[in-house]
Amino acid sequence: MSKYEQLNKIYDTLYARAKEISAQYNPCDMDENKICIRNRADALLGKKNVGYGCCGDIMDMDTPHKCQYLVPGVGCSTECLLCAAMYCKVAEANLPDEVREELAMMARDAFDLGLLGFREPKGVTLLNLVHNA
Repeated sequence: MSKYEQLNKIYDTLYARAKEISAQYNPCDMDENKICIRNRADALLGKKNVGYGCCGDIMDMDTPHKCQYLVPGVGCSTECLLCAAMYCKVAEANLPDEVREELAMMARDAFDLGLLGFREPKGVTLLNLVHNA
């Protein structure tokens, strides 16, 4: 098995587990309008650019910038392990301690392998790893 195939298999396993956790615990507490718990809190604080959540302005400066893979009304259009396995502090508080610990271990393992590309699709992350090895 090639390095790419090995990393692809690990990525898929970690990504699938992260998605299972999200489905089981719903840490973002999405409402009927697809607005997460953090964005609802931000709206109460008077922020104007709510609705993008973790896919929004990375500096949390209340600007209309969003991730290029966020499709309005649909959600994320790509597989990104970093986005699937990491949550803001507000959402993370909705998870049991043992699940937070599991996610932290997953993130450390993925980081050690170079699998946590920031807002990068899986294919880009894997190709960068293989080509830069």
